[in-house]
Amino acid sequence: MKFSYRICILFCLLLPALLFGQDIALRTQAEVNAFPPDLVHLNGNLDIGNVSLCDITDLTPLQNLCTISQSLTVHNTQLITLQGLEQLQSARIVTIVDNPNLMSLAALDGLTNCPFITIEGNNAALSNLDGFNSLPTLEQLKISALPQLVTISGFRLLREADWIVIDYNPLLASISGFSHLKTVRYLTIKSNNALSNIAGFNELSTATQLMITTNLHLTTISGLQNLQEADWINISVNAMLQSITGLQRPTFIKFLEVSSNVRLTNCCSLYPMVAAAVRSTIRSNGKGCSTPEILAGGPCKNELTVALRFMDRSGMPVGDVIGRISTPQQQDAKIVSLYEWQSLWNLYPYNALFRGEFLSAGGPVQMTFEAPAGWRF
Repeated sequence: MKFSYRICILFCLLLPALLFGQDIALRTQAEVNAFPPDLVHLNGNLDIGNVSLCDITDLTPLQNLCTISQSLTVHNTQLITLQGLEQLQSARIVTIVDNPNLMSLAALDGLTNCPFITIEGNNAALSNLDGFNSLPTLEQLKISALPQLVTISGFRLLREADWIVIDYNPLLASISGFSHLKTVRYLTIKSNNALSNIAGFNELSTATQLMITTNLHLTTISGLQNLQEADWINISVNAMLQSITGLQRPTFIKFLEVSSNVRLTNCCSLYPMVAAAVRSTIRSNGKGCSTPEILAGGPCKNELTVALRFMDRSGMPVGDVIGRISTPQQQDAKIVSLYEWQSLWNLYPYNALFRGEFLSAGGPVQMTFEAPAGWRF
């Protein structure tokens, strides 16, 4: 009996260190300081902050916390960083809002499981949204109305997401994160008036719904060059948009709208989608970018110049080498080398030159060569 009694007492003493089964609200720095240092797993919600600006400036007393079964909310604090949350690996929901001195989210790099993330409101000192670099998937992400946000560099390992909204960030100029994102159901990039490009999405291949709208200084969407499948694409009211060549690869699309981009004039890259889409609305753009004009103009054509040198071991030009150039559209051209050097733009010597207009390749240009009689490569 004595042995059993000791085991029971030991178990009861250790249980709070492993699992705390209730919600916790920390309204002041004193309450943060009193946080149980041996609390590792919180089975509930953790609310840090108050209805108005509070005196919380330091989260290091939370340094042993590893998991939160429900939500983590940080709001109306005077935190500069989230130092103290480096061990946090899992939370169902993370909400960070109205922390006017917050400059970094890097302490959340350890999160490997967090389906729902919202970062918005008066996080007025947050210019670079870093952190969250261990998350492979998430369900919903909202980055909204951050008055000083200039760049988004986090989420570098994210591969799949259900819903991403990046909107109403007036100074956002660069999205360099999301470099491994391959699949997203809904992606909205809206009303980020300083954004000039969306280069961070260069591995995105599949999107159910893509909306890029009212980004007043967006000039190109070249970051979407690997997008291959989308049910619905809407690119509209981007006043400075001049190039959409990044959208020339999709092979499957149900609906396409490109409208009210007043400086967008060259839309030949949309020809494959306009010709194949179940429905498309291309209108109110610059001259040359409407459905009839795109269909009439056909695929894009590019100038291709290839200068080659064929020589023997002594450096003398070898003539009668036959070269063939082909593109994915099965366009073929034949060139034959000369027995004397020529000059391209007075800079580059050559003895075989192809120069002509090819349809946009959308893939590699292939070259094959045949040596003249008596010679081998």
